[in-house]
Amino acid sequence: MSTQQLNALIHPQGASDLPQTAVNLLKQVLASGIHHVFFLLFLLSLTGVVTAFFLPGRGIGELKSKMPRT
Repeated sequence: MSTQQLNALIHPQGASDLPQTAVNLLKQVLASGIHHVFFLLFLLSLTGVVTAFFLPGRGIGELKSKMPRT
């Protein structure tokens, strides 16, 4: 499958020019690619959260002492 066929799938008029088997195949390829991207981004964000959890930080007592009193 070429890039032109993938671009044709995005536009409904172009998709009507392609054979139905090609449209189905291209939809599966695009869906699979998007699935992989979202899964990798989820793993990256999860890694960021875990890393942030283990970073040294200020204690709650130190934060309370620096807050302005009203």
